[in-house]
Amino acid sequence: MPSATTATRKALTAAFVSSAKEPGKYHDGKGTGLFLLVKTSGAKSWVQRIVIRGKRREMGLGSPPVVTLAEAREQALENKRVARAGGDPLAQKRKAQGASRPDV
Repeated sequence: MPSATTATRKALTAAFVSSAKEPGKYHDGKGTGLFLLVKTSGAKSWVQRIVIRGKRREMGLGSPPVVTLAEAREQALENKRVARAGGDPLAQKRKAQGASRPDV
């Protein structure tokens, strides 16, 4: 299994995502800023590093059992398109989550 500190950036595969156990960041290599974050506890999550209005931000896209590699790539590409057009995909995500939450 490759180390998380290696400089090679091969595209992730579904098989690798399901078998990744070593903690670290595993970049997709597709130019969308998508990477798989594996924590020391073994928890995995999709994260996208993106520049929104000149600021670098990280957006969580979900965990691999729920969000597939293809879905994460699709969402990362859409987020990048929105950000390049001057929009804020992170604000859109927060607004959508706020609207779907019931009042407490």
